[in-house]
Amino acid sequence: MPLQEAQAIENEASIFARLEEAKNFGLISEYLLNWRSEPAGWSPQVTVWSSAQPQPDDIRLELAEILRGLVGEAQIVVLND
Repeated sequence: MPLQEAQAIENEASIFARLEEAKNFGLISEYLLNWRSEPAGWSPQVTVWSSAQPQPDDIRLELAEILRGLVGEAQIVVLND
């Protein structure tokens, strides 16, 4: 889901806000947002750390729902604390 630079900057605030909600809820403990340059624009990738009980795949699915329209499930990496 490559984006033009202006749209990427606009979406960044929404991504951060949703990740902060996931952090406050206890789903994740920390996160890192990276942007990859692709021929069609910029693509976000999110790495999160979690000590929550669900398996990483379950956390990835939950985050994909939280970040729907902003970050694809394939661009979410979940690591254990």
